[in-house]
Amino acid sequence: MLARIISSFIVVSVFLFAGPVSAQTKNRDKARAHYEAAEKAYQKAEFRKALDDYLKVLDYIERDSIPDMYFNIAQCHRQLGEVEKALFYYRLFLSKSPTSPLRPEVEKHVTALEAERQKTAKPKGKVTIITEPPGASILIDTFEGEGVGVTPKVLEVEVGTHILVLRLANHKDITHQLVVEAEKMVVVQHTLVPSSGAAPVKTEDAKSLLTQDDTKKPPVVADPVPDAPRPVPFYGRWWFWTGVGATAVFAIATGYFGMETLSLKDKWNDTGESKYKNDGENARLFTDLFLGATVISAGLTIWGAISVGDGTGDLPKQPEKGSAWLLPSCGDAGCGFVFQYHF
Repeated sequence: MLARIISSFIVVSVFLFAGPVSAQTKNRDKARAHYEAAEKAYQKAEFRKALDDYLKVLDYIERDSIPDMYFNIAQCHRQLGEVEKALFYYRLFLSKSPTSPLRPEVEKHVTALEAERQKTAKPKGKVTIITEPPGASILIDTFEGEGVGVTPKVLEVEVGTHILVLRLANHKDITHQLVVEAEKMVVVQHTLVPSSGAAPVKTEDAKSLLTQDDTKKPPVVADPVPDAPRPVPFYGRWWFWTGVGATAVFAIATGYFGMETLSLKDKWNDTGESKYKNDGENARLFTDLFLGATVISAGLTIWGAISVGDGTGDLPKQPEKGSAWLLPSCGDAGCGFVFQYHF
């Protein structure tokens, strides 16, 4: 209880005498509110709620500026029976505040939690895994991932029954039931069988072998007919993504200048200064220009997509003779429209 009082006094003192910078004042007020809520919840033994509010305090203060907050968080984890997390925050507190008057109290908790963790930890046994050829990935209780190492290897595994998978490229997987006993060495040794490298026999090849007549000449195999080029859908064309990009850029610019126009209008209404009125009219002009560009770019892109469809449409990839094109385009200098006429 004394440790809780000392910690609370230190934290509250820091909150009260923090600098009066306006940008920090709001965060300090939020931090104080969460801290006070956490203290009330802790006194009511609502440790989960107290933990949540203590953690939220860290969002509004400079990390490590109040190391005693780590002590409070550790206390909540200890009360909730979360041994590993409690040990983490106790040790973090000691590393940030080695001369704190709370140090003896914290060291006593760390010793007790370490003893508790030793009691609940499962004993382990050693497993030696050897394969021929070596280099197989070792997976325990899973069939996915990179495993815990490659053969040959000696591992410490929790006592009990496990599934051992040995995997090597171009070899068949081996699945092994692994029984581990405390203070005993288990040796697992396997010879990996290469996977078949022969190509599967096609149905038509197998049928020809059954009906083959040795007295007849082998059939003449015709040259394969090259596949016809597959049609390119609209989303596979360069101009579609150029149009999408240009439309997005124009739309963003429209939104920006539109918001700027409204902001300048409000300033003009509040102050009556002509500067804001002139700037607002200019911003409105840019808004209209970019809105028009957005509509044109989107319209051309949609027209192109409808014309091409799944690639069977009659819109050519390149302009035909005597045809004119107006397409959106983007480059290093910016985005705009390109007019093409193919003579």
